[in-house]
Amino acid sequence: MKRRPTVDLTPAQLEERRLRAIDLLKNRKKTQVEVALELGVTRQAVYQWWRKYREEGKTGLESRPRPGRTPKLDQEVLKNLPDLLVKGAESHGFEGDVWTRERVASIITKEYGVEYDPRHVGKLLHKLGFTWKKPRTRAIDRDEERIAGWLREEWPRLKKGRRSSAR
Repeated sequence: MKRRPTVDLTPAQLEERRLRAIDLLKNRKKTQVEVALELGVTRQAVYQWWRKYREEGKTGLESRPRPGRTPKLDQEVLKNLPDLLVKGAESHGFEGDVWTRERVASIITKEYGVEYDPRHVGKLLHKLGFTWKKPRTRAIDRDEERIAGWLREEWPRLKKGRRSSAR
């Protein structure tokens, strides 16, 4: 069953979905399982909405303010952040083109005047679809041909010498 991500839906859209579920249950005589499948939610969610509706009517399905602190940046402003990051870290004055949470936090402060803890920046980036990558640690002046030659010629000789000294 494919579920719709609720993160992308506004409170008004979530309320509309709950009311649609009740409409499907009452007027179209669908089962809770059928409604859940049609709306891409769990059967338990439909059951809870139906119970709320029976107990409180439509007011029980209305959107309520979410608990917790209001975000420092609204979603529309936050959606512009990837455009800044795509330009690369060096274009923002950093040495090396690797983004870290600390660097992104400083860009947010510089561009929007809002300070975020770097740990929270990781959560924001995850919400925007970014994933972390561990940078490769390799020397800039690495000579691949020389390394391949060493692996082909020197390493077997060293390995062979180690076996004979182990006996």
